[in-house]
Amino acid sequence: MKNCLLSAFIFSIASTLSAQITITNADMPDAGDSVRVSFALTTGSVDHTLTDTNYVWDFSSLIPYAQERVEFNSPTAFPFNFLSDMAVTSYTPDSLPGLGAIPSNLTDYYKYSSSSYRQVCSSFDYVPIGSFSIPLFYSAQDYVYRFPLNYGDMDTCDAAYGLGIPGIGYIGQDRHRENYVDGWGILITPLDTYQVV
Repeated sequence: MKNCLLSAFIFSIASTLSAQITITNADMPDAGDSVRVSFALTTGSVDHTLTDTNYVWDFSSLIPYAQERVEFNSPTAFPFNFLSDMAVTSYTPDSLPGLGAIPSNLTDYYKYSSSSYRQVCSSFDYVPIGSFSIPLFYSAQDYVYRFPLNYGDMDTCDAAYGLGIPGIGYIGQDRHRENYVDGWGILITPLDTYQVV
């Protein structure tokens, strides 16, 4: 009888440890948070494209060649706040569509609620026209995630911004985002182990 109870107890714990999690707005970063992003040359023998239910992605053997600290700041620390909840400065921005130049201080502004996490606008400094920040207002916001986020969920979003700069040109971008939660399980990194979807 003791063995049966112990087996049932262990199974109950194992079921709890490998249960699917749900992502909500409480799992998103807040102003004041920071994350360290590590870059590795290869994933080794791990195929990062594989996924399943109760899957284990074991990246414990990765060796980073570089790291970047991403800080989630209060939008009041920047020239614009766009009624957002936080702002993130991109350290490796892409070139500006239309101008081809790489901006400095490219900052993305995010807003979150119980139903979504979305990018509402951006700003950047463009040195050739002076050292001041230029806002990019989104005519359609970029819904990065819609909550709650569970295994099997699918979502699409179309976002856009555009800005004409007299004598310079037009900066604009249309985005199409598709999210499909195609797996859940455990992610093992050199730093820690996480439950993920």
